[in-house]
Amino acid sequence: MYWSLSSLSSFFFRTRGLHRLGQRIGGGVATSTTLPKTPRHDARIAWITAPNREVAELIGSGLVEGKLAACVSTIPGVQSTYRWRGKLEHDEEILLMVKTQASLIPKIIAFVEEKHPYDSPEVITTKIEEGRQEYLDWVRENTVGEEGEEKQ
Repeated sequence: MYWSLSSLSSFFFRTRGLHRLGQRIGGGVATSTTLPKTPRHDARIAWITAPNREVAELIGSGLVEGKLAACVSTIPGVQSTYRWRGKLEHDEEILLMVKTQASLIPKIIAFVEEKHPYDSPEVITTKIEEGRQEYLDWVRENTVGEEGEEKQ
């Protein structure tokens, strides 16, 4: 199975019931204004690829147990095409979607570098622009903050 970023996003919206946001409501189309504006926060999503389920579980469990991530979603069947050492490669990988805080990204990168078998593991991040406030609070409460203390 091949996943593009748009099909991956569509998959998550459908499986989480969020597809209703884009359906017609009362003759109009719901837009991003359907979600209330989120107060300032530092929630992030980190994307990490793993070569197999064992590595994905090791990294995902380690990040959550260490409170570097509130949740890690495992997405199997990602087909990656890339150039490595001058050669075109095609591999099936597992994609980890890590929900965390911005202040924890350096620790996540260090953890992945220590545990991952790749010479140059992928760890990329993006800011969560908007979201359900209760969920973003939950991410903050279930990760270790800047001071090294759990947020409660």
